[in-house]
Amino acid sequence: MEIDLEITWPNGQEPSWGAFFEKFLRWTWQKLQIEKVELGVVFYDEENMARTNRLFRGLNEPTDVLSFVSEERPSPRQLCGDLIICPPYVAQNAINFSVAFEQELCRVGLHGELHLLGWDHSTNEANEPMLLLQEELLKDYFNG
Repeated sequence: MEIDLEITWPNGQEPSWGAFFEKFLRWTWQKLQIEKVELGVVFYDEENMARTNRLFRGLNEPTDVLSFVSEERPSPRQLCGDLIICPPYVAQNAINFSVAFEQELCRVGLHGELHLLGWDHSTNEANEPMLLLQEELLKDYFNG
């Protein structure tokens, strides 16, 4: 597998959950049978995330993850693009959903990856095929 991964950590320092998150990403690539990875991951605070969300989606509020697909996506087995993740937003979601921060972080990372791979969903209903796959993979990782 060819891997080009660049992670820009909050405040330029890898946080305590950094290695766990990177290990999860690498696990997803094996599980999804990805052959080539060109992925950038950046972590934003709520202010920067809201600004970016407004610029690209017209929504003047922060969100948990934004995905930006590379212009070239030659194969469904190639993960190419960028993710922007907002840890404070993820932390609040973790509290709201009564799950550990690390689990919610993995959920949004995987969610972003699936978008980069061409998956999409029209609602946030649990029966959406993309969300079913997402939760199946998370269950496998955390309970397997």
